[in-house]
Amino acid sequence: MIKTTLDSTACDLQLVEGAGGWRVPITATEDMSDLARLVGFPIVLVGRAGLGTINHTLLSLEAISRDGCEVAVVVLSCLPTDSRPFARANAAEIARCWTGCVLLLMDSSSLDSLL
Repeated sequence: MIKTTLDSTACDLQLVEGAGGWRVPITATEDMSDLARLVGFPIVLVGRAGLGTINHTLLSLEAISRDGCEVAVVVLSCLPTDSRPFARANAAEIARCWTGCVLLLMDSSSLDSLL
């Protein structure tokens, strides 16, 4: 069983990283989705901006929603070797299919506009 001692009153912002994906096992009987439900924070879904991200992201959004969790934002990260127009098209298609906020990070300077 997953145990947590998070105290959300102790700070202004808390982030809990769950690496690998929504269905990645973290114990013999629980996966990342169980951790997310236990913590109860909105989800920041992070994925790569390249090939395969539309399907992967939309399936993940579907699973997260079906599990009763809220997605705060989808963040797509563009590698230096990724095609910028292709990454933009992928982000636009996800935004067309999902009503939430989709951010595309092209490089580290993209973070400056978020601060």
